[in-house]
Amino acid sequence: MPDASFPGYQRYQPADPYEEFVGPFWYRRADGKAQARMLPDQRHLNSGGMVHGGLLMGFADYALATAAGATEDKFSLTVAITCQFLNAGRPGAPIEAQVEEIRAGKTLSFVRGEVSQDGKILLASTGTFRPLQRDKALARRIEPEALKLSDREEPPAGFKLVERESPFLKHVGDSFVGERNGRRVIVQPTAPHMLNNGGLMHGGMLMNFADNAFCTEIAIATGGKAPITTTFTAEFLNAGKFGPLLESEVESLKVSERNAFVRGLVTQAGTRLLSYSAMITLMDRKALRAP
Repeated sequence: MPDASFPGYQRYQPADPYEEFVGPFWYRRADGKAQARMLPDQRHLNSGGMVHGGLLMGFADYALATAAGATEDKFSLTVAITCQFLNAGRPGAPIEAQVEEIRAGKTLSFVRGEVSQDGKILLASTGTFRPLQRDKALARRIEPEALKLSDREEPPAGFKLVERESPFLKHVGDSFVGERNGRRVIVQPTAPHMLNNGGLMHGGMLMNFADNAFCTEIAIATGGKAPITTTFTAEFLNAGKFGPLLESEVESLKVSERNAFVRGLVTQAGTRLLSYSAMITLMDRKALRAP
């Protein structure tokens, strides 16, 4: 479906609920290469007034999947992804992804690309995807309006709201932190807008939750320093769904004055959905503020 906002680009129809909610995103594709665009606004910012890393990862995932064969006839599932954050983005100027498929096998596709703004690279990424027929995915589609928030699991008693100043995290949904068996746990209730077209939890949403979880853990562990994700790697293990809480326990491998190294799992009702690791830069919150 063409869109006048970016001439020559189009949007998937029907669109993924998550991509429409946090975007929208536009794409064009030819000869194993893809371009994607979006226009970040105030909804898309972190607490420092810059484009949130969770949004950039979701946008990169969208562009990589497009190059990997996600067209009107195909649907690409993310198997693994790595993102390297190079520069900060700002609201009001279009963000563009340039992506290419570097190898296409019978069951897997390997892609790489960059997300940039005004000629400056914000994020570099690589990914492995598994294409499948779009009609098979859409056969499982659940219309968001058919889901009721009253049917989802709520945070356990004693868990506290994660107080974050990020407009993007507030837009996506609240998360909560508490303890279980002596370990800190971050949880997030699910919502209809978090799904993909197959009625499953969107990969971009799972990455955003993982990023939120380890940034929450590190902020608490360091007494309030601002965690800035530098490198993020994830492997997708199982599909998530609407209803049960998303949960994560974060393991801090090393924390110094300036950096932290973490890993963890995103789980749902005991099922492992995502394995992740990240390197984080630690900053003073005053220095994080955009001018």
